[in-house]
Amino acid sequence: MKTLVFYFILALAALPAGFASGASEDNDSMRSDGMEGDSMMMEGDSSVEKTDGMTLPDEKGFYSTQGLQPRVVPFTTEEAAQVLAKKGPVVYFFAATWCPTCQATMKNLERNLARIPGNVTLVLVNYDTRQALKAKYGVTTQHTFVQINAAGDKVAVWVGSTTVDDIVRRIK
Repeated sequence: MKTLVFYFILALAALPAGFASGASEDNDSMRSDGMEGDSMMMEGDSSVEKTDGMTLPDEKGFYSTQGLQPRVVPFTTEEAAQVLAKKGPVVYFFAATWCPTCQATMKNLERNLARIPGNVTLVLVNYDTRQALKAKYGVTTQHTFVQINAAGDKVAVWVGSTTVDDIVRRIK
């Protein structure tokens, strides 16, 4: 039993400094893990790290939509998303940079952007910081997709799509 307790304590000590305490996404140790050797690109006043063609979190700790717009846009306000929904389907993608499924989805979005119909807009929502929006739509896990209408009402909800084809197939 003492050996088990020892290994448990040892495992806790090995966690990144902010992980065990529930630190915010701005914790540098969380963002920098695994980023050694990645190239940096300067874009205006912020830098975006790139590797294998996948856009990684920018300095603010979230995915960049540069090069993905107008089909994939960052969340700004609910009103802005509702205006977009008047023109075609809008799907919120609640993503987290630490989520492997979200990372796979982002990589697939970048590689298959042209497969998203021109009238569809995917709105990238930071799962870690948009608590009110998560509560409004009952989102309890990252990699959740919520399709809304022009009034902001929930049309469809699903979890775990990692491909553009699956996302498009689920749009009502």
